[in-house]
Amino acid sequence: MTRITLYAAIFTLALSACDGTSIPSTSSNGSVSSSSQASTQLTQSEQAFKQTLYPFLNANCAVCHNSSGAKIIPLHSDSNITQAHSAALTVVKLDAPQASRIISRLRDDHHNCPGDCSAAASSVQKAIENWATIVNGGNVDLAACDVSFPQDLILLGELPFVKSLQSLMGKNIAEGRVQPDAAIKLFSQKGNIANTSLVRIRLDWADLATTNFKRKAIQASGCLMADNNCARTYIEKFATRGFKRPVSSEEIDELMTVFEQGAKTSFVHGLKLATQAVVFSASFNHRTEYGDRNNDGTYSLTPYELAASLSYFLTDTLPDDELFAAAKSGALSNPAEREAQVDRLLAKPETKEAIEYTLLSAWNMGNLFGKVKDPETFPEYSAGLAAQMYQETRLFLRKHLWTGGINKLLSSRTTFVTDALADLYGIPFPGSDPYEFVEVEITDGNRAGILTQPSVLTAFSRTDETSVVARGLLVNGPMLCMARIPPPPEEALAVIGEQLMSDATQQELADFRAANSPCKDCHNQFDAYGLLFENYDAIGRYRATDESGMNITSDIDLSKMASFDEVVSGVVDFGELLAGRSDFTECVTRHMVAYSTGSDAIQRSQCEVTNITQNLNPDSSLTDIIKALVKSPTLSLRTAETSQ
Repeated sequence: MTRITLYAAIFTLALSACDGTSIPSTSSNGSVSSSSQASTQLTQSEQAFKQTLYPFLNANCAVCHNSSGAKIIPLHSDSNITQAHSAALTVVKLDAPQASRIISRLRDDHHNCPGDCSAAASSVQKAIENWATIVNGGNVDLAACDVSFPQDLILLGELPFVKSLQSLMGKNIAEGRVQPDAAIKLFSQKGNIANTSLVRIRLDWADLATTNFKRKAIQASGCLMADNNCARTYIEKFATRGFKRPVSSEEIDELMTVFEQGAKTSFVHGLKLATQAVVFSASFNHRTEYGDRNNDGTYSLTPYELAASLSYFLTDTLPDDELFAAAKSGALSNPAEREAQVDRLLAKPETKEAIEYTLLSAWNMGNLFGKVKDPETFPEYSAGLAAQMYQETRLFLRKHLWTGGINKLLSSRTTFVTDALADLYGIPFPGSDPYEFVEVEITDGNRAGILTQPSVLTAFSRTDETSVVARGLLVNGPMLCMARIPPPPEEALAVIGEQLMSDATQQELADFRAANSPCKDCHNQFDAYGLLFENYDAIGRYRATDESGMNITSDIDLSKMASFDEVVSGVVDFGELLAGRSDFTECVTRHMVAYSTGSDAIQRSQCEVTNITQNLNPDSSLTDIIKALVKSPTLSLRTAETSQ
């Protein structure tokens, strides 16, 4: 763990977290040999390919290298395994996996890497080696999930930083300053950069936290008189909590040097400067995932690192006293103790609230705030109505995330409405206070689950009309965690601009994209999802006709969409379809893994996710997912830090 050099903190703070994650070779289960798992439909090599390399290709490359996508050769991600297998052999050397072209494309060319390129290349090489082993008659334990997350130093985002500061010094330290809003917190933790703007902001917070420090000094330090021994005791206790670990004698000496410099002015001023030094230090502004080295070359997070990881995952702030005590005793190294700590923390409403905000952030629901709508088209829309939409979804999550199956989020016919929201739904408001949220059941057949709530429909629409693209990307990405869709090529931008300025309906625009290159290559992967929502306008009201008065066709063919092959009648039908599958639950699990580890490149097909989801059942709640995650090596083990 890096030791703090206080006077160089501004430079140490610039060491922001490095984005490093890899994709494991498989998500299959069980020990596989050349004889036991060969399918009657597939050759020996095709079956081995399907179980080793193909999951990575399908998760990360299918948008382009697929006959239903951009059709870019080689089609090694095609849904037809035989065709994908033949294509993969053009870039793979089974007799020399390390020399495979697909590996050099990741390692050397940095071609569309899902996270850290060298880690991804290593995982692909491992998958090819497993493929070759099976083909050559060997056995491979595909249920094994190799550690894939490297050691890391993670810079706290704005919300965790401020919440940590409040936890350390009291909530009132933020009075008079705009505080970060949990509703718009960043989901990706590794996108934080310690630039000059961030450094300036955190310097301001350090100064604000010690405003009027003379009044707080005696209460905070317990020092009734100018006593250096008392000051040292206070500084050690304060730094231990702020650094999320015990501090060394050298670190205390450095902080005492700062104190003594300030104490030349006054004892209180010395305490103030030492306090500011802790708040601005790298150890306060970061959490580490370095761990202690094991015999196999992996690194087990220390109990204090586990406490920090667990706390920031669940609460976005410093470990509380009980969690820190469990780290101090070493108990957190036991998965059963981590599970017990989850039970304790989830008993607090504020913990559930923090996790609900995390999931809403993963779905990009913060887009709702600041969303502008055309006042002539939607005169009833306001910031206040948007806030009610968001709160409806929060209450809906609270009801269904923690009890019963998560897929109820997609199919439940009950929700929570105010008078204004009831009007949007076209139902009478049963309450007495127009601003009170009342639980209602909607029985008209046009609403079911989160996908038909006004918050979602409004956040993913344009100013004056709906957006097939935005809504389709929502389903493909945040809701189903499918392969990332690349941005449009530069040569298509002019055409896109012309389309957006035209009077064409969303259906007509989708038809144009489906018939013309290069648009169709990507839009065929998600536009059909967006068309499912066309019965709902840009603020979520149900409608039978679009902006031009044309009847909306609700029957949508999903045969080109991921693993779907159905024709569904609107988004309610689609929600019911998803509720009977594992896709959505796998995606929610993926989001939890990503946030807890700070590794946003994780795919839902990776074993870190599937090792959790394969043990879930239709009644599993988010609590079950979190418990399985915190007990797994995903939270506790890391590989050696990769070179950047």
